[in-house]
Amino acid sequence: MKGIISRILMACIAVLPFDGARAGMIGTPSPAPANAGVTDRAAIGAFLERAEVSAQLATLGVDPAAARARVDALTDEEAGALAQQVRAAPAGSNAGPGLVIFIIVVLVGFLICSAELVVAGKRPAFCF
Repeated sequence: MKGIISRILMACIAVLPFDGARAGMIGTPSPAPANAGVTDRAAIGAFLERAEVSAQLATLGVDPAAARARVDALTDEEAGALAQQVRAAPAGSNAGPGLVIFIIVVLVGFLICSAELVVAGKRPAFCF
């Protein structure tokens, strides 16, 4: 009986995960900087001063000065959220048409290579 129990315990120790307790220092959370609202508003202001943003605002009928005044009226939390969205926005334009054209060119290349392989029985030099 003792042999069976010891074998079961050894199998359990070998198979089951054993994650011991770990000790470590617990850090205190760092407080938000006192000038977080100022830096967030500066990031939004730099975004609004870009030429393409000003042009888009003008096409939408928004006065850039009015937009700047609204940014200045935001609370620190709102400015932080908007600044995070500005920082996370993708840089550059939409790559959709270029990607579609690339996929079409690759597919046509594969079709040409497979047609040459079927018709001539050999692989053209430009196929991979």
